[in-house]
Amino acid sequence: MDRYVVSTRLGKGSFGVVRLAVEKNGGRKWAVKTVDHENLTKKDLQELKEEVHIMGGLRHAHIVMLHEVFEDHGCTHLVMEVMLGGEMFDRIVEKEKYSEREACSALLSVASAVRYCHDHGVVHRDLKVRSFFFLFILPCAPYLCNFLI
Repeated sequence: MDRYVVSTRLGKGSFGVVRLAVEKNGGRKWAVKTVDHENLTKKDLQELKEEVHIMGGLRHAHIVMLHEVFEDHGCTHLVMEVMLGGEMFDRIVEKEKYSEREACSALLSVASAVRYCHDHGVVHRDLKVRSFFFLFILPCAPYLCNFLI
């Protein structure tokens, strides 16, 4: 983690906190999800390792990319693409209405990501609107995230 400057909290899930990180060399932005092992059972830790292994093997245009993983001081840190556009759920609520073209485009991205997972023997296990995020604030395709980590 010495290669990054970790700052703003972007979100919190049931297993960890996500913060913005910037590479010291180059300035590229990433999201770092930190999972504290203190409150995890042995089963949770095993599932965490399995999920990290699965995410590390997924490379698709609409699935968040896991860049690298660090372990230190009883925590696992997952460095991933940063999704600055927020949750799909929030965007749907905010916009209220979508044209057929916009809805079709988003659904095709979602279906493509899910099919890729299934074609590679991966089942998300908690697929919902809140599992998708946007890379940018501007209109763009959603990315599948939140692999229960």
